[in-house]
Amino acid sequence: STEHERWQPQPTCRLRVHIRMSARVIVVRLSPGFDDAAISAMIRHTNELHGLVLSLYGTGNGPTHKESFISLIKEAVSRGILVVATSQCRKGSVALNMYEV
Repeated sequence: STEHERWQPQPTCRLRVHIRMSARVIVVRLSPGFDDAAISAMIRHTNELHGLVLSLYGTGNGPTHKESFISLIKEAVSRGILVVATSQCRKGSVALNMYEV
């Protein structure tokens, strides 16, 4: 077996291609100490943003005690922007409170 087969499960159904997806989604790769201003500008200065994917650091944790960041996420959601958190790691899951940053 190849390396790919060891970590990638076999498909359980036929491939379905989705053609009606929004391209108005932005992916932001966070690093410790990032500045909220860039995310704030993206959220506040466009009416066309449909989704925000936050690629959180390490184990999928983020700045849970950074009130300005939390407020920014709440603002995005209130504007109808779908916010998704993901890990930068190839394997594993998101653990928002793993490490307090």
